[in-house]
Amino acid sequence: MLEVNKALIELNGTMAVQVINFLILVWLMNRLLVKPIGRVITKREGRISNWFKEAASHNAETTEMLEDYNRVIESTAREVSARQEEKREKVKEEVTREVSATSDRAAKLVSEAEENLKREVARVREELRGQADHLAIEVVSKVLGRAAS
Repeated sequence: MLEVNKALIELNGTMAVQVINFLILVWLMNRLLVKPIGRVITKREGRISNWFKEAASHNAETTEMLEDYNRVIESTAREVSARQEEKREKVKEEVTREVSATSDRAAKLVSEAEENLKREVARVREELRGQADHLAIEVVSKVLGRAAS
């Protein structure tokens, strides 16, 4: 049989050159590729982080503005309601005063009409009494055929 006595890896000068070549390649890749890409990624992460912070800030501002808006709406609604209630009360009081004044005027007119009616009735009664006396004298004189005294 043949004897093979060769080592898988020979350690000689080319191996050292290969190692140095590999280290130079790693250093160049790190310097020209990995670090610039890392810086770009870091910048992008920073910008994205800032965008998220700005978005959160705008969201907080928007929420605060919405709450302020809702508070103003509620306050205005309460104020309008209070004003409407005041107006209703004023109108109610005015209607009550007008009804009272109208009622008083109507009562006064009815009272005056009653007084006028009483005076007219009294005047007509007096007139009728005078006429009744005169008619009675005429009837008696016609029945008796002579003038009654």
